[in-house]
Parts: sequence; structure tokens; C-alpha cells
Amino acid sequence: MTYRMLRTYGEWCRAAGYAENTMTDRHELLARVEHDLGNLLRATPAQLTKWLAQGTWTPQTRATYYGHLHGYYLWALKAGHITADPMLELARPRVPTRAPRPAREEHYRQIMAEADKGLTEYIEKGLERAAENASGAGQPAEPKADAAKRTATTDGGKTSR
Repeated sequence: MTYRMLRTYGEWCRAAGYAENTMTDRHELLARVEHDLGNLLRATPAQLTKWLAQGTWTPQTRATYYGHLHGYYLWALKAGHITADPMLELARPRVPTRAPRPAREEHYRQIMAEADKGLTEYIEKGLERAAENASGAGQPAEPKADAAKRTATTDGGKTSR
């Protein structure tokens, strides 16, 4: 990939509102793929499939790389640099659904114990508001009895609810 092509793609990403980190990640990935495959504008679906199949990447990493390549080739197609998108023949990598990982009760208690009183009250009000919003949206909310069990130690070991 020529410097000019990469710069032009970077300008397009910036105009599209991509975050700096995203643009940096895409630039680095495209440079790595080009190093491995040669000119990206001449890469075949078979080469891209083989490249994405290598490595010990997590499913999320593989899907991110696919997305970066897909974005680049879509731009190249729209800009007239290629006549066909080689990514159309590739399957999007599947990413397993992740389960939420809330903080453990002991971590919550430790955070609340170490927080100053103003922050503790702010957090508690935020949790109450989130529970109310969740129940109003038809989603299960934390029962008030469970929320009331949470305590925080503040000001000389006094316990507040």
C-alpha cells in the first residue's frame, strides 16, 4: 500500500468520525496484512481467508480484524480503487455472546468502604436510579430488599445504608 493510499484512507476515516485509536489500529493492521500478503488491492479472498485463519487470536480479535479489513475494502470499492470487494466471499467471524460480569459483592463493599461519603451517596443514588430505569423498561430490576442489604462503611466505621 502506498503512503498516499493509506493517508487518503486515514483522511476518510477522520472525516467519518472514527476515533484516533481506531484509525491507528486500522493503519497498523493494514500495514501488517500488506507485509504478509503484498499489495492489499490485489489480495484475493483465499489469501485474506488464510490470513484471518492464522494465529491464536480470540474470536473477538479475529472479528475486529475482519471489520477493519472489510471497512478498508468497502472504502476502496467506493473510491474506485478496486472493482470487487474480496471480503464479500469471507464469512464474518462469529463471536460468542458474552455474559455480564458484575463486580463481586466483596469488591463492591471494599469500594464503597474506601469511597468518601459524597461519592458513596452519589453511587447509591445512581444504583437506585439504574434499578428504577431497568424496571421501567420492562427489564428485571434488583429487588429493593437486595439493594438495601448493601452497606458502606464511612466516617469512623459507622455503617450507612
